[in-house]
Amino acid sequence: MDYKKRKLAARNAFIKSAKAYVAKLGKKIGKVSAILYGSVAKGNFSRGSDVDILIVSDSLPQNILKRLDLLFSSAPPGFEPKGYKGGEFKKFKKKPIYALLAEDAVVLVDQLAVF
Repeated sequence: MDYKKRKLAARNAFIKSAKAYVAKLGKKIGKVSAILYGSVAKGNFSRGSDVDILIVSDSLPQNILKRLDLLFSSAPPGFEPKGYKGGEFKKFKKKPIYALLAEDAVVLVDQLAVF
């Protein structure tokens, strides 16, 4: 298999794993929207790259430590989930950094219609 095909197969495997993670998280917290962003979404990842996932759900804990614990407790190794409640995400979405992040993002699930 040539390099491009291996890279595409690896990216597709990351996307499949990310969708499974978000589905598992959704069973715990209910409705969720999530995107994959960063180097894996762009396809320019390397062996040491992490898998960046942005998650939106109003069911996430308000307490940031509890939120991080929930997000990372079921995340596969190498995954870097970032979680926002709906109102927090609306504010974040207005920032210029969001446009860069979302440019090459892969929508994993959008049950809240925020992407």
